[in-house]
Amino acid sequence: MRTTCLYVLALAAVSFAMLAGAEPDRVDLTLRKLRQEFVSAVNAGALERAMACWSTDVRIMIEGRPPIEGPAAREAARRQIASTVRLAMKTERIDHSGNLAYELGRITMMLRGPDDQVVENRGKYLDVWKKHGRSDWRIVAHAPSGNGDPREAGT
Repeated sequence: MRTTCLYVLALAAVSFAMLAGAEPDRVDLTLRKLRQEFVSAVNAGALERAMACWSTDVRIMIEGRPPIEGPAAREAARRQIASTVRLAMKTERIDHSGNLAYELGRITMMLRGPDDQVVENRGKYLDVWKKHGRSDWRIVAHAPSGNGDPREAGT
């Protein structure tokens, strides 16, 4: 009887540990899927679909510029997305706790400049995601940084 009780307790502890460990995997998979949907929407020119992942009160922090937030940040993101010819993003790490998560990754953007030349920008990004409700994750902070001077595509 005593052995059976210990066995049941050990099994319950292992099951609980497995369940606790499954949560980060589920969040990781969800955010990676949302990132893929965002990139696909940008590359398809589906602006509204791409904007769906941004919170209404998002804060964007670009190096060398003052931070922008709320409607001004969303409008800046909208303009950037609209001028994007091609986007590639590679998530390198996601960690989370509760209803917050952060994502680190690399980004390559082909942008159309004011002179109609296509320019390639490579860099890194840090995004902070917040879960609203039971499953609605949105980006609440975006901090991109470049890898140097942009180049004209093909040079």
